Amino acid sequence: MSKIFGTLTLVTLAIACFIGLKNKNAYKVEIENRQTTEEALAKTEARRNSAITDRDETKAEKEAVLAEIPKVEAQRDEQQKANEELTKAKEAKATEAEGNKAKLDQAREKTEGLGNIRDLAGKLGTLINESKELDDSVASSETKLASLTTENSRVEAQVAEQRKQVELRSKGESFPSLRTRVTAVYPNWGFVTLAAGNAAGVITNSTLDVIRDDEVVAKLLVTAVERNSSSASIIPDTMNEDVTLSPGDLVVPGAKVTPPATPGAASSKTVPAPAN
Repeated sequence: MSKIFGTLTLVTLAIACFIGLKNKNAYKVEIENRQTTEEALAKTEARRNSAITDRDETKAEKEAVLAEIPKVEAQRDEQQKANEELTKAKEAKATEAEGNKAKLDQAREKTEGLGNIRDLAGKLGTLINESKELDDSVASSETKLASLTTENSRVEAQVAEQRKQVELRSKGESFPSLRTRVTAVYPNWGFVTLAAGNAAGVITNSTLDVIRDDEVVAKLLVTAVERNSSSASIIPDTMNEDVTLSPGDLVVPGAKVTPPATPGAASSKTVPAPAN
């Protein structure tokens, strides 16, 4: 009985081993099939991604080409316009050339009876040179005339100024342009010295005004004149008693005043001393 159970056990174990081995082989085959399927799926996914990428690139290239179409069409239109303008210019040049040819033919017809062209060219060159020499001579004469006119104007101005100065001297008037200053005051003798003389337009016996704060504070009568200095007496009754002349006072030409009736009045009047 024990042998029978032992035999059955061995048979059962053998069957179990057979079934386990068979299942193991089937499992291995299933794993290999799954790996093969996954590899195929991965390759398919890669091809799909590659196809999507190619599709996107193709779409981008298409869009780029579509974007270039307006530019190409604009360039085409510009080139067509330029070609039309060149054609018009060519036609205009051809017309101009025909007109020039006609003018040349007319000129040849007119010069046929004038003799040798070279002789005419030589005569024409001589006439041109003579005309140029005349133009240069006229220009030189006009330049000299302009220079003489300028010099004459300058001399006339100088003569007019000299005449004016002579007239002023004859009238005993200093030049209107005179502007000078008191250099010294001598109140006891009633006169002052000035920083300008004959060269600046100080004239003997002319009347001058002493200006202070834009007002005439005294009048002077020029008594002696040198080239660069002069002296003048203070005219009595032209200066207030509270006014004192000082070196640096402005002196300009003034209107003449009627001299005092009593001779020597200038020496008898007391003039305030200059302020220190």
